[in-house]
Amino acid sequence: MKYPIIPIFLLVLMACNSPKKESASKEAEKESYPIEKTGKNQQSENGDTVNNPLHPSWLADKSPKEIGQMILDNKIPPTDNDVTFRVMDSLLSKNADDRKFYFKVFIKILEKADGALAEMVGTPAMKYVENYTSEFLDLSANISKENFHSWASFVGWEILLSSNDDPVKDGELFIEKLLSNCPELKEKDNQRLKSFNDIIMKSIRENQE
Repeated sequence: MKYPIIPIFLLVLMACNSPKKESASKEAEKESYPIEKTGKNQQSENGDTVNNPLHPSWLADKSPKEIGQMILDNKIPPTDNDVTFRVMDSLLSKNADDRKFYFKVFIKILEKADGALAEMVGTPAMKYVENYTSEFLDLSANISKENFHSWASFVGWEILLSSNDDPVKDGELFIEKLLSNCPELKEKDNQRLKSFNDIIMKSIRENQE
């Protein structure tokens, strides 16, 4: 009696190959679906926003005074963002003690100001001197010549940028306002104010050309 050897052989061969196909099919199915990222994985990729003091989300909940102290302690750098702008605006606080604190912070910001941040320091620098001229003369007596010169230069630059007609004339009017704010000055303060005003006008004229 002859047995159908060939059909039996084919059945055995198909049985051996079918698991491989199923395995390959499962692998393809796995690749076709993206792996869902857990919150932990996402946090690892995006960084720890809760504990990163350089992240805007972390700084947004801090008060201007806390941020100002961090700038003074070199824990964060001042930069062109809303956090730094809030600190600079606080230079115009109605509280004298607060202004004294933010004056120190603003000096630190002036030292680091470049690029986009340098374009933003002029307005608070100008408004503070205009509104608190005598206080500025008192507090600026303890800063370096470089910072004194930098402050006046930024004021001159701001007057130039904000002028709609004649920046030199606007600069002269601004200086008259400063002089009228403190008519009775000691000779030393009077000389310092004159020096400050001269730097303002020099900044306007040099950048106007």
